[in-house]
Amino acid sequence: MRVLWLVTAVTVLIATCAQAEAQTCPNGFEEASAASTLHGTLTYHDELREWLGLKLDKSTCGEEEIQLVFLEPKHWREAEALRECNVTVIGTLFYSPTGYYSAGMAVTDAMVAPDVSCKPFPVKPDPSLAPRKANVTIFVAEIAVDYRNKGRVRVRVWEDEQRKSELTPWQPYVHYMLTGSQDVMWFGCADGFEITRISQKPKPKDGLFQDEPNLAGTVLPSEALNTVSFACARETSDKAKQ
Repeated sequence: MRVLWLVTAVTVLIATCAQAEAQTCPNGFEEASAASTLHGTLTYHDELREWLGLKLDKSTCGEEEIQLVFLEPKHWREAEALRECNVTVIGTLFYSPTGYYSAGMAVTDAMVAPDVSCKPFPVKPDPSLAPRKANVTIFVAEIAVDYRNKGRVRVRVWEDEQRKSELTPWQPYVHYMLTGSQDVMWFGCADGFEITRISQKPKPKDGLFQDEPNLAGTVLPSEALNTVSFACARETSDKAKQ
């Protein structure tokens, strides 16, 4: 993906093409046979799964908004900096077949070019690359998955059991992933730590499943608020060498 931050001849050319947008719709679950050139407003959705959309000036293949999907987190952050800007997107459309997607149609790793009027936000740094606090041997975490309204996930990490000293950002310490087909969440600790003392409210009917010391999964039984709490303890020197 290329994000064009400056007004160049290429940007002007793409903006001109947007006046006569070209679209090629997907055929069933197959990608469209050719790339489309679309214009609209880039939007950020803070929902159960954060996602970026393109609110189209004109409906495309029956859709008013399509989802922009990026394979690299860096490219997602670059596009997110263009939120609320009018942009031109060039890419191949496909229907979104699973719950991993939030819109009915999507495009992967498209070229995104902002209009001349765009004033982009600064690109946010990758929070997962932030340094962990030195000499931390154990910490506690809580992941709250709230399905109400459009949904929201909140992750917090503390250095102490009393939850007085919060560690931010949380990304260097824990990670999670919501699957698309079922209400299943995988969660785990950073490399070098293993999960201990997992608890969940409400309790899952099928219990927890854990295949690795620093990774576990659970079914989220509630359509309202689900809370998973756990601790991460540094692995012993023998385990760390393995």
